[in-house]
Amino acid sequence: MDNTEKVVVGILGLGLAIGAIAVASRPAKAAPGTGTLSGAVGDESGDPVSGVNVTLGEMTTLTDPDGFFYFSDITTGSYPMSFIKEGYEAVYL
Repeated sequence: MDNTEKVVVGILGLGLAIGAIAVASRPAKAAPGTGTLSGAVGDESGDPVSGVNVTLGEMTTLTDPDGFFYFSDITTGSYPMSFIKEGYEAVYL
């Protein structure tokens, strides 16, 4: 059974575009009540943006050279999310 939801969020015109955010409610090796979140960040032309500071609640990671980010062992719940990089307008979800 695939517990993955995919959400595409287009925030063009703000400098960053967040695409294909995938939320898996419980991957095979995760503890009950946890999940993962992954996605990609691109600029207005669709090119990947590396080094974006992605924050989910109190967790933070940076996008890799291909614009991808990944969070694991997320406790089920709702969290604020932000995407911040110097030279771009910050995005808050």
